[in-house]
Amino acid sequence: MAEQNRIAKILRLIDLVWGSISLLFMIFMVRVHIEGAFTGESDGGGFGSTTDLVSFIFFPHNTMLRLALAWKWEG
Repeated sequence: MAEQNRIAKILRLIDLVWGSISLLFMIFMVRVHIEGAFTGESDGGGFGSTTDLVSFIFFPHNTMLRLALAWKWEG
């Protein structure tokens, strides 16, 4: 039983580290994308079509929300 608790703690720590890295990367990419949309630079990002806007809303924001909820109610 103690071995299972130890393995569970290690897996939670790994998950927390990778989740934090993913979240920081997504926040950085969202920031760059929004700045590119406001400056109008084609290299910096921006929204080329409605599909880009919908993808932008659902991918990073949905993932960041799920990570935050998982950390709040961690088992």
